[in-house]
Amino acid sequence: MNEILWGTTINSTKLWSGALNKSYLTTQSETILYASDDSFASEGFHGNTNYWTSTTATVDKSPLIANWYIKFNISAWLEAVTSAIMNLYCTADWFTNTVSVYIVTSDWEEWVITFNNKPTVWASIWAISFQSTLQQRTLDITSTYNDWKDWTIPNYWLMLHGNWVFWNEVYFNTKESWDVTKPYIELTP
Repeated sequence: MNEILWGTTINSTKLWSGALNKSYLTTQSETILYASDDSFASEGFHGNTNYWTSTTATVDKSPLIANWYIKFNISAWLEAVTSAIMNLYCTADWFTNTVSVYIVTSDWEEWVITFNNKPTVWASIWAISFQSTLQQRTLDITSTYNDWKDWTIPNYWLMLHGNWVFWNEVYFNTKESWDVTKPYIELTP
């Protein structure tokens, strides 16, 4: 079950809240929401393999496609926000790359998803560039977040996919990472 268990603010001080892998931080002015589900899926002889417990996700286009699927449980936040910034941490990248981000249009579960049963997606709506270094990357998803909240578009979250032509994987920390580099969204009311 993916749910936000509890959260608190004391004198605008950020406090850890919730349970393992279902956590968020909050202040009077913003909320940090951590990913509730993620898994990557790879084609070929890995097409039926599920990677939901991996601490890193592979994104690749060649020689085998590997996509990273990620969800955040936004059900506890009932109103639209003025800002929703997604933060992802790249743990390895061999050259300058661009990763495309797609809106997922059908439901999926992190412990079930494989390349052979992957959900459908819309066309790419964002691109994130990386330049051969370990780095945090941010993506402003405010408009899409607000569309999800009012169901203007389906709310099955995002898929990341590589754009390069030849063997050049990018690795990201997943929600299973045990440090501050796991994926999160900064929400501002």
